[in-house]
Amino acid sequence: MKWKLQEIQREREIAFDESIALTEVIQSREPSILSLSALTVKGTIRFEDGYYDLVYTASYTITLPSSRSLTPVAREVVLDVAETFSDAASADENEAVLALESDEISLDDSLADNVLLEIPLQILTADEEKNEKLPSGNAWQVLSEEDYAALQKEEKQKSNPFSNLGKIFEEN
Repeated sequence: MKWKLQEIQREREIAFDESIALTEVIQSREPSILSLSALTVKGTIRFEDGYYDLVYTASYTITLPSSRSLTPVAREVVLDVAETFSDAASADENEAVLALESDEISLDDSLADNVLLEIPLQILTADEEKNEKLPSGNAWQVLSEEDYAALQKEEKQKSNPFSNLGKIFEEN
């Protein structure tokens, strides 16, 4: 869905309530996405004082592989977005304004960018969230950051040849 800038200026405010399928577009940019439902989007775009404000709420279900086991995990997401666009001549450097690169504003591009930004770095199945035991195998294991730091500290103390000298003075 796209709007010409002249159309937005003429109408001043345009409301929309759409269901948009962007699975192929988003999966081409992020192949780890296993599936994505159609996005239900409701919002407005309006023109005021040289600025175009795009405000919407999108809801969808995204399926990603678990960060631990690669098991598919479906997650429902409700995304609130507010973006302001302006041509380069009227954009102030101190404002969070996106510069217009053409004579139209694309809801599809905004949706794709924001869905990709909302992908979590870590996603776990319900069982993995409940179980704090990390995976391990033959001669390997996954460590938490705290466990790794403690192991590094222990290794540093073991490898220090002068660490036993302190014990000599403690005995006297």
